[in-house]
Amino acid sequence: MRNLLPAKGIAWFFCLSGCAVPDPALGGSDDRVVPAYPARLTEGRISTSDYPATAMTHGDHGRTSVTLLVDARGRVTKCKIESSSGSAALDDVTCDLMRARFRYEPARDAGGKAVPSMTTESVNWRLSDWPG
Repeated sequence: MRNLLPAKGIAWFFCLSGCAVPDPALGGSDDRVVPAYPARLTEGRISTSDYPATAMTHGDHGRTSVTLLVDARGRVTKCKIESSSGSAALDDVTCDLMRARFRYEPARDAGGKAVPSMTTESVNWRLSDWPG
């Protein structure tokens, strides 16, 4: 899987076949540029204490998959749910925590300049993994 570099601050998401498809929800258009070096997660995690109490009470579980816009400083600036866990509480906390905690070594162009890019992440929310 490759990260796609948004030209002029334009965001992209990934399709399963590896094609570049503009994502209007993240500001996409039809300019396509691929970074020489993709963003790499360096900091941040979601822990057992992050399971939302309301989701736990309702027995909510599932996998939340997201597309993140990572800026040239390595910060997550936008998060879009690509595949819902089926629980708004789990989906919302996934994006909130990734924006707050996740840090990346930013993508770099061929000249070594840090550039914005897109990446994907997933969280498997399973009640059996969480104390309770």
